[in-house]
Amino acid sequence: MGNLLSHVRFYDFSELAGTRYETLFDSIDGWIKETAGDGAIALSQDCVNVLGGINPGAYATLRKSPLYLNFIPDFSKKRLIRSCVYFNFKTGGLDLNYFCTGGMDEFMPGFGFHIKGDGLYAFASDGMDTTEVKVSADLTPPWDYSWILEAILFPNSHVQFKVNEIFVTSIYAYIPTGYDTLFNLLCYSAGQGGAFAHLLQAGNGLFFQDT
Repeated sequence: MGNLLSHVRFYDFSELAGTRYETLFDSIDGWIKETAGDGAIALSQDCVNVLGGINPGAYATLRKSPLYLNFIPDFSKKRLIRSCVYFNFKTGGLDLNYFCTGGMDEFMPGFGFHIKGDGLYAFASDGMDTTEVKVSADLTPPWDYSWILEAILFPNSHVQFKVNEIFVTSIYAYIPTGYDTLFNLLCYSAGQGGAFAHLLQAGNGLFFQDT
């Protein structure tokens, strides 16, 4: 894989009022790390590795909580997430492969990207239902993919999605609203991949919420 740090684009927030969290993953202290089975999370030279494992039920999830950042996450305010993500995917296993903010399914309000066996999807959930839109071609051998993923919530309107700096879709149905009670600024997840582990790597992560 290439150097993920070479894809980092730093935003100028000098004229914006809000809360920003940005990391180059030189450390994952302060992140919530959840694993099951042979799932694992570890830092490498220039990224964080989230390995889904190969055994049934295995997964790994890395979450950043805003609990001690002295602000309240709120889906009624404009929110942006962005990250460089490398994914090594093999067919089979679980589709628990995400980069998102908030939650990861219809029971947890949130939005972001969902990597499934047949492609990359944009998604948004209001806590009761979910909209997913496929934004890539089918995943094929050799199963190595590198994306710059970005999603922006425009409150009470839609979520806009970009892949590799290019607009791919907007979602208007079932977008999250109100307070984000899940306390996930950023979330990276990889699920059990059957005979081969699903490996998700991130070289940077960015969260911004408007005032």
